[in-house]
Amino acid sequence: HLHDPLAVGVAIDPTTCTVRRGTLRADTSATDRAGQTTLQPDPDGPHEVCVGVDAARFLALFAQTLGLPPFPPA
Repeated sequence: HLHDPLAVGVAIDPTTCTVRRGTLRADTSATDRAGQTTLQPDPDGPHEVCVGVDAARFLALFAQTLGLPPFPPA
């Protein structure tokens, strides 16, 4: 998993991710859901959450940025 490089990749090309807008909520109860984060969809909400990644495009950008040969298709 390449979470940190993906964050940089999205900063370079935001279209690499599919995002949803809404309001994030963190469960602070003392239950088995404590810490769970959920997104309440709202087109005018203050948060954007990446819900999908174009992995092939990201890996191509990653390889190109590092001067590596292209990754073979999965």
